[in-house]
Formats: sequence, C-alpha cells, structure tokens
Amino acid sequence: EGHLVRQGSAVLKKTIDAFRAALARGRTPGEAALEAERTARLAGAHDVRILLSRDKGRSLEPFFATDFPKDGACLAWFGVRYLGYWTEGIVTLDGPPSLQGPVQAALKEAVTEAKAGASRAALTRALSAQLSGLDPHEVFGTAAVKRLGLSLDDEVLGQAEEDRLLPGAIYSIRVAASGSDGAAAASALVRAGDKAEVLWISN
Repeated sequence: EGHLVRQGSAVLKKTIDAFRAALARGRTPGEAALEAERTARLAGAHDVRILLSRDKGRSLEPFFATDFPKDGACLAWFGVRYLGYWTEGIVTLDGPPSLQGPVQAALKEAVTEAKAGASRAALTRALSAQLSGLDPHEVFGTAAVKRLGLSLDDEVLGQAEEDRLLPGAIYSIRVAASGSDGAAAASALVRAGDKAEVLWISN
C-alpha cells in the first residue's frame, strides 16, 4: 500500500504542479483545472476529481466547466486515484496573508508530530488551538486527520474506532480557516512511522 500510494503521490504532485503552472501562464482557475486533469490522465490516473472556488476560497464546487473566475484567493482540492489508491491535496494561491500564513505554519508543525502512535484527537486539538480566533472553513472546518487508501470516504477524526496513527498507514492532514477577506486551506499526505514520511505537502 505504501509503495502504491507513493507512486500515486507523484501523480498528484504532477497534477497540482500543472495547475499552478497554468495559472502562472495567465490561465483562469477553470482552464488550469482542465490542464491539471489532462496531466493526471496522461500520467495514468484512473480517476481525477477537482473542486474549485468562486468566492475567494470560502466554498467549493465540482469542476464541470472552465468558467471559474480568478478573484482573490484561488483554492482548489484535488483527488487522484492511481493503481486503486486515492491521494488528495489542497492548495491556496494568493490567499489572505492573515490566513495563509497561520494555516501553513500549523500544517508544517502537525506534520512533524504525525508519528505512529500519535493521537489524532490531540493532533487536531493542537491544530485548532493554533488557529484560535480564525473562523472555520465552510467545507474543511479547522482541522482533520483522515486516513486514505482504497476509498476517499475513509474516517475523519473522532468518527473512527482507531484514534492512534497506525504504523505504515497513510493520512491526509487538512488545515483551513476563513475570514472577511477570503479563506485559505492546506494539506499534507504523510505515512506514519518512527517519524512522518511526507509524501506530498502544499506550499
């Protein structure tokens, strides 16, 4: 599983890099998402799902057309299925510095603590505490630690019997916040062990 998800993480990175590159060339978020999906398919992805925002990152909707405007923060979620296993990533481009800075800092700290045996409840509480004073995101809330694998519908923190990070298991760590001038979210894919192995992280 770990080997296959590593390969899937490489496809996820190519997908998100293509999205970023298209935006840098002046494409709209919708056009960039189309390029990202094409890149994922050419890399062998079996399924690709993309959510984009029309309201400065506050909410998300499925990418079915290219008419997404670039108005302030560009927030996007990507789900890529490769060789049967899912990976996911969230990026925010041009988000409000008052939100994007704390979100990225919280994520990086969480990744260092994502070791096998760590409590997911404690990890999420720590993330939420770091973002105290910021409003939760409409879609992602404040923080979640989610196990990934053959399904995108795996457990979210607090809903599963297993509260501890399991050795060798793959987790998505999500952090998000919202405010009057937009929203920001970020995520990382880690494999729990003696220390967290980072498979992908937004920056």
